[in-house]
Amino acid sequence: MARELGMNDDQLRNYKKLLTLIPELQDLTENGNLSPTVGYKIFAKLSKEEQKKLISDFGAEYISSLTQK
Repeated sequence: MARELGMNDDQLRNYKKLLTLIPELQDLTENGNLSPTVGYKIFAKLSKEEQKKLISDFGAEYISSLTQK
């Protein structure tokens, strides 16, 4: 499937991790306000409840400014 989409297996696995994000974080990623790398390396490791708490506590604007570091 990855080859059909023009990517390698690791890229496909990482993009599939983005599907575990809550809709608010998916929207930020889709709109380019959140890096997909940050999405799948950091936020996808959190539970949906933890993701919701981050959005609630810090807001989408602050979340958008975060990097891997």
